[in-house]
Amino acid sequence: MKDIIVLLLIVGSAYVLIQIMQKKPILPWREPKIKGSYKTEEEEKPVRKISAKNRQKELLRKTEELEKEIDEDISIPFKKMFPEIESFSEHMIKSKGNNFSMVAEVMPVNYFLLDEEEQERVDNIFETWIAQFEYPVRIYLQSRYIDLTEQIEHIESTMGTQENLYHKLEEYGQIMVSNLKAWQNEMPRYEVKRYLIFDIMIPSKDVKVEAEGDFEARLYEKAFTELHRRVMSAQRQLRKSENEVELLTSEGIAEVLYYSFNRKKALKNRFRDVFDKEQMASFITADQSVQKIVSVKGAIEEYERENKEIYTKEEAREENKEIESREELSIK
Repeated sequence: MKDIIVLLLIVGSAYVLIQIMQKKPILPWREPKIKGSYKTEEEEKPVRKISAKNRQKELLRKTEELEKEIDEDISIPFKKMFPEIESFSEHMIKSKGNNFSMVAEVMPVNYFLLDEEEQERVDNIFETWIAQFEYPVRIYLQSRYIDLTEQIEHIESTMGTQENLYHKLEEYGQIMVSNLKAWQNEMPRYEVKRYLIFDIMIPSKDVKVEAEGDFEARLYEKAFTELHRRVMSAQRQLRKSENEVELLTSEGIAEVLYYSFNRKKALKNRFRDVFDKEQMASFITADQSVQKIVSVKGAIEEYERENKEIYTKEEAREENKEIESREELSIK
């Protein structure tokens, strides 16, 4: 009897040891433990359902945080592309060391709607253009928020000027305007602007002038002539693939610069408003009453009259001094 008990103890001990070594449960009817399968107290709590409204708020919050991180570095590439800018003039960017840059916007063609043969033609034209020039050309892509303000204003003005407009059509236009505004404000959406940048450095020794004061004018003229020739060459070549190339004026370059450093603000404080609303005007452009205009005009006339009287008195005093000096010379 004792031998049977000892044998059972040995067999049981060996079984327990083997199960432990194999990381299996000692009791065979229990499910084996899987590492990481047990939930914590926090995980065992019932999952709280998130409403669609709260989910949208959370998504907008995360989107704003991501945009903030992106906007902090969005202007760095532009700074690196145009270091030490001195001025914008004659449709060019002038940098230190007589370096000039001319910017042209490229209107894209919908490449993926073309068939294989048309895509091949676009590729061949672009490759041919690249192989032709031996001067530096840079490509700049700028991401902007989609702004539908002009389109919305055009629809509203058209609806306002039309007479005897069918009520169903007017209702459709109002719904379209409200949908466009909601679509634009619901989530940030972007569009990509494509630019070609042509650079040139004009050595001072290559600028021949007759007078010393003509150097700056001759420098700009020489830089503009060469850069404009390069832009026209790109325009003629890329037009074959339906890519229109438009030279940016000084105002257009300023707009690119404005969107580079005011990426988020540009949607509300639009660049066009600076000119349309005369924000850069050196005089008051707000509506004024007739009395106010008359009083200001009278003050200006009075100021001019006083200055004229003072000037007349000064002239008379100078004439008297001249007469007295002549009389003294004649006496001597």
